[in-house]
Amino acid sequence: KDARLLFGLAFESLVGIKEVGGNNRGEIVEEIQKTIGSAEREPWCMATVQSCLAYAEKKTEIKSAIFPSEHVRTVWANTPASLRVKYSPLKYAVVCWGRDNSTAGHTGILVENNKPAFMSVEGNVSGEGPEGVYYKKRHFIRNGSLYVLGFLRPF
Repeated sequence: KDARLLFGLAFESLVGIKEVGGNNRGEIVEEIQKTIGSAEREPWCMATVQSCLAYAEKKTEIKSAIFPSEHVRTVWANTPASLRVKYSPLKYAVVCWGRDNSTAGHTGILVENNKPAFMSVEGNVSGEGPEGVYYKKRHFIRNGSLYVLGFLRPF
């Protein structure tokens, strides 16, 4: 009944899923989007996190306190501050990024901490071919126009 481990393994099992038929489209992508709303071709990085949280919750009967939304900044702002981690996040922590000059953001999960960088798994991100779920090497402070808001403990 390790909800955090199950959450992370579920997320990693999605690596290789790609958009099919256009931006934010595809059978699996649309199922992920439906976890937290409807599939209306919206960005799906946070929907991937929410889908894996829902799976772990169902299997372990342990509820995550992460706020249910598709919008990264809404999740960050409405998740209890007690779940926020600024330094030394553990494996499978949810990373939340803000985007310069925007209310948009991005998310994924930390899979390996190699300060000053880390490896993550992210949905709705560029990689090999169409956008999909991929491993990415990221830095703890800034990645292009993305800056780390912080990390959330999923359980």
